[in-house]
Amino acid sequence: MEHNNLVLIAGGTASGKTFIAKKVAENIARTGKEVSFLSIDNYYKPLSEFGGLDNNDVNWDHPDTILWTELKSDIAKLKDGQTITRNVYNFNISDYTDEVVEIKPSEYIILEGLFALYDEDIVGMAEAKFFVQADSDVRLIRRIRRDESDRYSEFNIQPFIDRWEASIKPMHDKYIAPQQHRASIVFKNNIKDNEGDSDAINMITNLLV
Repeated sequence: MEHNNLVLIAGGTASGKTFIAKKVAENIARTGKEVSFLSIDNYYKPLSEFGGLDNNDVNWDHPDTILWTELKSDIAKLKDGQTITRNVYNFNISDYTDEVVEIKPSEYIILEGLFALYDEDIVGMAEAKFFVQADSDVRLIRRIRRDESDRYSEFNIQPFIDRWEASIKPMHDKYIAPQQHRASIVFKNNIKDNEGDSDAINMITNLLV
């Protein structure tokens, strides 16, 4: 078995990239092939690395918040056939928990996240590159629903809107949207009552296997 099929799936916040990436991984597994799933969400810097800043004062949508050295090292290990372990990141405390996930090398390694197509070294290691695009209003609605129901134990709409205007949208325009030019294929995913277009999921799967 070869360990060189790195698949990158990037996109803006709440574009549906995580949902689509997981469904693609499930589809690949159903074909009998082995697949590993890696999320950039588990490579954020802990809050302690920001010099005493409060969680709300950190611009979490900037690429400098990612532990790039660790991420690239783990990708290289997976491609070299090594198993990696990773503590799970908790967004409520902006730090790593004691929960550990084990990720085994496989024929397909799917990396998804805001910055999956940002780093040139990672892009250079990839065999397939996708960008999930969704309109800003669709992403805003999805993000509010997700943060309120799944991600944070306490969610206040006004501070979130302030952060959307001050950092989330500007960082998307500056760092995330331009990544689509590195993608082999860009998918539009504007389905409002679902996070993933089944046609896009099936198309990505068929292109890979």
